[in-house]
Amino acid sequence: KNKDFIYEKHLQENVITINSENITLKDFSYYVYVVEKKINEMALQYNPDDANEFWNTHFKNSLDSVFTRDYAKQLAKDLCEYDYIMEKETAIHNIYVTESEKESIKADAKDTYDDFSQKAKDNTRLSEEDIYNILCRRKLVEKYAVRAAQQVKSDGFAGDSASLLDYDGEYYKEMIKSKYNVTENNKLLDKITMGRVTVN
Repeated sequence: KNKDFIYEKHLQENVITINSENITLKDFSYYVYVVEKKINEMALQYNPDDANEFWNTHFKNSLDSVFTRDYAKQLAKDLCEYDYIMEKETAIHNIYVTESEKESIKADAKDTYDDFSQKAKDNTRLSEEDIYNILCRRKLVEKYAVRAAQQVKSDGFAGDSASLLDYDGEYYKEMIKSKYNVTENNKLLDKITMGRVTVN
């Protein structure tokens, strides 16, 4: 159904809005890349000759079973929304990325970009600098999660703080994400076929 959809022609369109901040398809592409890379590695272990076989199967996650492509898209949305929401939280707590962290993030951004296939570069149009900015955001989020672990306990949540604060964690969903107004552009999201954007 999405044969006519040309991914890179939609890069400037908004895919997710959090409060009044718009996230374009280009920014979202990083999360598509991360998820596709991970699932494609599983797909090639499953069937080295045909990765599509795994992409087209059902993915067992807890009691629900969904198609791998749908699971992958949901995961990319969750991870993207998590980073942007948690970044907003870091602003309140005066958390920043240090100079030495920036140096190491620069190296990571270069490695990530060098790892992109030509297809990934063509479709996402992400530059090394775009990736650097995204990785800086992720670093902030990581630092905030460490600091917020204390808060989780004092808010009366029991269990492992790290997983409670993760993108699918109870604390994050109930106490943090619920404060934000998140809207998804399903018309655009429905056209994206995971497993075909950055991996061959």
